Amino acid sequence: MVGYFNYFPGHGFLRNANGSFETFDFAVEGINDGGVIVGAGPGPDDNSVGMIRIGDTNYSYTYPGASTTFLDGINNHNQVIGFYIDRNNSEGIFEGQLSFVTTPSPRLYRFVPFS
Repeated sequence: MVGYFNYFPGHGFLRNANGSFETFDFAVEGINDGGVIVGAGPGPDDNSVGMIRIGDTNYSYTYPGASTTFLDGINNHNQVIGFYIDRNNSEGIFEGQLSFVTTPSPRLYRFVPFS
């Protein structure tokens, strides 16, 4: 189970199978069976960036052209859904595929928005 207890600047949690909790410095919105966690955390200029947690490492993601990005869910095929706000304050919804790559190091994932 995942969730958050302070959306901005964002604090999230994961309840482990043994009942213990882990906390994160971003609001957690979703987790898949592989343990990949998505959410949103603080970014530049008081905006949010999408957050991806793989293992013990956090990665940020900003939708192209957006000033604010939120990742709201992930399924077991590593397909992510989220929404963004662009520099004109227009909102949009996006979905994309999270892929894991080994090069270039240290980048361990690639996010490709669906057209």
